Amino acid sequence: MVDILSRAGRLDEAYKFIVDMPIEADAVIWRTLLSACHIHDISDYTGVGEKVRKRLLGLEPKRSGNLVMVANKYAETGLWEKAAKLRSGMKERRLKKIAGESCVSVFQNR
Repeated sequence: MVDILSRAGRLDEAYKFIVDMPIEADAVIWRTLLSACHIHDISDYTGVGEKVRKRLLGLEPKRSGNLVMVANKYAETGLWEKAAKLRSGMKERRLKKIAGESCVSVFQNR
């Protein structure tokens, strides 16, 4: 549901849906919404993007992919100091973005 609302650009509704869920949202759900924020609300006029960034970095503070995504968002919107601070923090903690990887499961019916 978050993906559907996010793809439609209904970021506020997607955020409210996540917050109102009976279970705690995981990082995948927050990343889904953050990606949509980068597409539909580049300047974060709604404020949803910043809330999502805080939640995601709170859940996975050492995941380099999240940090790079957030730093790139800051750079795209001209928030150079925030982007530089994130990147330097990554460097200090020796975190590097790992190239994308895929996983394929093969099931055989017998």
